[in-house]
Amino acid sequence: MTAMLTSGIVVNGYRDMATRLPVARVPVCSELVLPLQQHIGTPAEPVVGSGDRVVRGQLIARARGFVSAGLHAPVNAVVLGIECRPVPHPSGLNGLCLVLAAEDGADWGSAGPEVVDPNSIAIPEPDIIRMMVRQAGIVGLGGATFPTSVKIKSGMSQPVDTLIINGCDCEPWISCDEMLLRERPGQVLAGCHLLRQSLAADRCVLAVEDDAPEMVAGLQQVIADCNSPVRLEVLPARYPSGSEKQLIHIITGKEVPSQGLPVDVGAAVYNAGTAAAVYQAVVHEVPLISRLVSVSGPGIGRPRVVEALLGTPVSELLRFCGGRTADANGLIMGGAMMGLGLASDEIPVTKGMNSILVTTPAMSQDAQGEMPCIRCGECARVCPARLAPQQLLSLIRNGDLEQAQQRWALEDCIECGCCNAVCPSHIPLAGYYRYAKGEIRKQGKARVKAQQARQRYEFRMERIERAKREREEKLRKKKEALQAANKARARAAMAEEARSFEDEM
Repeated sequence: MTAMLTSGIVVNGYRDMATRLPVARVPVCSELVLPLQQHIGTPAEPVVGSGDRVVRGQLIARARGFVSAGLHAPVNAVVLGIECRPVPHPSGLNGLCLVLAAEDGADWGSAGPEVVDPNSIAIPEPDIIRMMVRQAGIVGLGGATFPTSVKIKSGMSQPVDTLIINGCDCEPWISCDEMLLRERPGQVLAGCHLLRQSLAADRCVLAVEDDAPEMVAGLQQVIADCNSPVRLEVLPARYPSGSEKQLIHIITGKEVPSQGLPVDVGAAVYNAGTAAAVYQAVVHEVPLISRLVSVSGPGIGRPRVVEALLGTPVSELLRFCGGRTADANGLIMGGAMMGLGLASDEIPVTKGMNSILVTTPAMSQDAQGEMPCIRCGECARVCPARLAPQQLLSLIRNGDLEQAQQRWALEDCIECGCCNAVCPSHIPLAGYYRYAKGEIRKQGKARVKAQQARQRYEFRMERIERAKREREEKLRKKKEALQAANKARARAAMAEEARSFEDEM
């Protein structure tokens, strides 16, 4: 069953700018900076120290805890140290990073042949696949960066009938999935087979959008040539059809419940790049040490999709793509709708970095300021999560965040920005929702800390009271023992006196 996304918006993707040239590898730079937090969950823990020599693919930071992912050396290098460096984060603050100095002559190594027949690969048992994926440090490469082994584990614990491989570059300016599917379709299809085996899924669907006809035709030919059981689903290009819950609804007709997970409706969604990384890890035992990045926008000299080693500074990608134009005025990691502004081009490439958008003043939205809401309802019409944006905005402005969360499902907002794009009053609705969710999380943490403090206080008071009772009991027993001893001495004295009196008589 295939449903259509009736919400969302149609946007100009501008993806053809970065697809005119083939994918090229950015040369190895002299210094690589690898943040320990490149995934959702607990940061990785370094297993190397300053001065250590590491080789390409070697584990340099291990997963710490269940929801975590390890890091591997992208090239032969020497560890310079563990330092705080700028990382891609909304706060703009530094993060703890492993800094590597590439050895002279360090290179990418062999690329390996493209898969001709994905059905010919040997497929291990599900537990082996999951273990190899965890050892390779693979996370979701669509931007969510959730550890893939954890996602596979959750899918193994509940029945999954539909595995969906997301090949939709629905964000404007992003083309890395399109180029992956154009140039390395066999790797993605092989990854599909491996993921399907690990989840014991009944069917596998590869979802792409219809605004890349060359890619679609190539995929159809590859799937037909190898008689792959993977079904290609070509969807209308409508933003944000590539979002996980929306994609599940389009493909299966089922809706993931509020605060629920895809496995709750028997589905699992993985990015196309993640599928290719699973193939590399399981078949060739190559960990995740590089990724495809779209470098595009009107502010870059030669837009294209590149493959870059993790830890490579963004400045190297820009230089490789012809440098910034004279009117370039900013950098965005991700697409124009949900991207994160970067303060510096020294930010390193991370596992979740799928795009660098170089902006110009011409891209800026209307500079007109925020005006009162006219209650036109356009935001509600386009909301893919079917929320009530006007009601949420009113509650947030009034500070009633609890009501917004509990009654109006604020947490279901995917911050896609569709409401911003259609609002005639130029209200930054998604910004309000992002702020409110951050405040709710902050308040939740404060409540947890307050509860922990109260528990510590109650435990301390109980300990003090228990010690006081123990002291009082000890003193009582000591007093009773002293009184008993005094009474015994008195009785002994009286008995002695009585014996003396009898002797005198």
